Amino acid sequence: MSFRIFKNRSRKQDMMLLSGWLFADLLLGLMTIFMVSIPPRITLPPTLIADPIVLSPADTQHCQGGTTAPTCKITLSETAKSDGNVNWTPSSDMSDGNNPVQFNPQTGTLSPGQSTTITISNFPCQNGSFTIKGSSNAMPVVITWQCKVPRVKLEDTAVDFTIKINDVQGLLNNSPQEVDNIKRELRSEPLLANRSVGLAIVSGGSGPNDNQLQAHQIADAIYGIMKSMRNDPTSTAFQRASYYASLSYTGRDPSIATIDVYRYEQ
Repeated sequence: MSFRIFKNRSRKQDMMLLSGWLFADLLLGLMTIFMVSIPPRITLPPTLIADPIVLSPADTQHCQGGTTAPTCKITLSETAKSDGNVNWTPSSDMSDGNNPVQFNPQTGTLSPGQSTTITISNFPCQNGSFTIKGSSNAMPVVITWQCKVPRVKLEDTAVDFTIKINDVQGLLNNSPQEVDNIKRELRSEPLLANRSVGLAIVSGGSGPNDNQLQAHQIADAIYGIMKSMRNDPTSTAFQRASYYASLSYTGRDPSIATIDVYRYEQ
């Protein structure tokens, strides 16, 4: 009798042990499936940012020394969301073997969210750039140096044309209808088509009574219309224009204004 009891107890223990092993195998299998289903983490290249990205002698907040001995400072940063550190190295297309552009510090390491100040010196007054390259496939950043203003020249000889004033008093009173009329004439003037005016000279007609005051007022009103066309989307003629004093054309009908312009060379 006691033998049977001992045997039954042994089978129960075996069953419990087997169940435990089966549960452990099931748990291990589920963990394996879960781990396989997790996609691998994608590591992106670190991101560098420079501030500012355009430098010039006029930018006295970041540059000193004018055009003769410029020295500029930029802030280089690694974004907070970048993965890992990045080693950076600067260079410039204005360097040569005997007279390289100076960077202080000459190289460095940044961590995510960290920034550093780089001082740049010993570079000429010309248009060029500075490039900061980073490790770990970081995209280089380029800082532009703008020192030389493009040379422009006016034509040696002025060209002249006339415009018709439909309502002289309306022009002097800033009538919207007459202002629009003058603008249409200026936009349609062939001598201004696809050209840029450097200097404009306007002469108002004084009429048979030689009304000099009115003639100057007419010229001033037309100057005002030209200035208002600086940002005209339909014409670029007056974007860079300068203006002479108002002149009068003795004896000419006040409804006719004469305009002389020196255009920029093409």
